[in-house]
Amino acid sequence: NLTTQTWSPVDAAVRDGGSSAMYLPGKILKTGTAWNPDYPVKNATTEAWVIDMTQPSPTWRAVAPMAFARTQHTLTLLPDGNVLATGGCTNSDVYNTGACVLAPELWNPANETWTTMAAGVVPRHYHSSALLIPDGRVILQGGGHPPGFGVTEFRGEIFSPSYLFKG
Repeated sequence: NLTTQTWSPVDAAVRDGGSSAMYLPGKILKTGTAWNPDYPVKNATTEAWVIDMTQPSPTWRAVAPMAFARTQHTLTLLPDGNVLATGGCTNSDVYNTGACVLAPELWNPANETWTTMAAGVVPRHYHSSALLIPDGRVILQGGGHPPGFGVTEFRGEIFSPSYLFKG
């Protein structure tokens, strides 16, 4: 509440989620698993949830799951309104790059479904990010594991969404 500068619960049901993105004003997509890599290894989920904060009583609603279980992944809103899921691993073991998911997935808010896209080459998980750049592509960078909690992956990759090839 901006007027009273206080917080209050929106939905009493707690829904896990490793990444989230607001795809329309007040409408949020949350996916995968959030898990601290310092805790014992946990498997990720494919779950995806949406909430519409413009409703009088917003509640989380399950939507179609992702094709791949992910934790430590990134959701990026694209200019066409779709949401891109990149990186992450099927479990929280930051030393196991073999568990990393290389294929991005595209979520379409109109039909709430996922489409698997062409796989990348570099594992992106702990300490990675995806950033929409001005020309409409997405740069994927970082990733790695401790020691020192730093990034150990310095190569970047560029994802070119299909909307760049229309017309």
